[in-house]
Amino acid sequence: MLYGIMLSCGAVIISYRILHPILAEKSKGAYAATYLILAAIIVCHSIAKSGRILLASHVLIGIEWLAAFFGMIREGATQTVVFPFCLSLILISALLLGIRAAYFYTLLAIAVEITSTYLIQIEVIRPAKSAGPWSSLIGEIGSFILAAILMKYALFGFRTVKTELSEVQRYAKLGGWSLNIQTLELVLSKEYQYLLGYDDAKESKTLHLSTFLNTYVVDEKDKTHILDILAKSQTQKEITDCTVEFVYQIRRKDGQHRFLAGKGKLRDSAVGIGTAQDITERHLAEEALRPAQEIYSKVFTFSPIATTISSAHDGRYVEVNDSFLNLFGFTREETIGKTSIELNIWPDPAQRKEYFDKLSQKNVLVDEELIFQGKNGKIIHAECYSTLAEINGKLCAINLVKDISEKRKRNL
Repeated sequence: MLYGIMLSCGAVIISYRILHPILAEKSKGAYAATYLILAAIIVCHSIAKSGRILLASHVLIGIEWLAAFFGMIREGATQTVVFPFCLSLILISALLLGIRAAYFYTLLAIAVEITSTYLIQIEVIRPAKSAGPWSSLIGEIGSFILAAILMKYALFGFRTVKTELSEVQRYAKLGGWSLNIQTLELVLSKEYQYLLGYDDAKESKTLHLSTFLNTYVVDEKDKTHILDILAKSQTQKEITDCTVEFVYQIRRKDGQHRFLAGKGKLRDSAVGIGTAQDITERHLAEEALRPAQEIYSKVFTFSPIATTISSAHDGRYVEVNDSFLNLFGFTREETIGKTSIELNIWPDPAQRKEYFDKLSQKNVLVDEELIFQGKNGKIIHAECYSTLAEINGKLCAINLVKDISEKRKRNL
């Protein structure tokens, strides 16, 4: 963008320098402002080549503002040529340096105009005589053309960012929506329509919520769930920071069924906003694993061997089965979130450290004979089996404790 603006400024100012002496009633004796702008472009290019784009932008705008101020003071063009030229520079400031720079240069331009007008009024500055209407007209036309070019850059940049964001959302299979909870008018972004199979959607689409549910939502349970969420939100309009997440199945334009993960909240008391993401593959994979997970859960729960899952980071129990609770005499509430040290399960803490150091090195330990104690102080001789595994993104230790106390007594 910087080089595009530099070329635009250069083209406009060279055209002005060529046409002004030809069309103006009286040629100017000096074109210092023109030369300053050309110098700014050259200096800016030299700095930009080294990769210091921000510094180059400051230099370009700074020197061009000096040219504008020179025009105000030297040529008395405050109300004609310099005014649209300052407007163009404010646009350049906003494009290259941001809105704060634009505000700064706007205030600076106002201050200089007031100052130059006052100095002319008290005859401290004696502006040159006007070169005629053609002189002002050429300068104004040049500035307006530059302003139009800058607006094109601004709109082009906005459209580019908008297009890129749309492509990112499509890549992520993500769409947006908003709902007027009073009129039930639902607005679907073009990215959301893409999820529904409308690949050629160009703009947002508005439809009634009932139309959306009847046309695109497959399962009656999902429809009821969405309406329940809406009804609940209408009773909690004052709570705008509450986010709701839900999964529902939709029917695309081509008849294909997909699963979307919806997420929404109230923007205010009248409008709800949110997103939807296509999670079909993940959802189907989770559903396929669900029977196996249920089997593993039952095996864990009903196993006659005391079994625990604890965090490898701090040793806190994440899950324990009934056999563990019965063996050690604790309740579930007393166990979850606590460590074996806090429950005083290890009579010898040094033995615990040695055991878990060995587990960290080998990842799996089999048939390790250890001594524990229950809640009532009862000594428990056990064979232990442990392994490290990642569960829900966290490294955990799975421990099986087999009570061999009776076996040891018989052997004695």
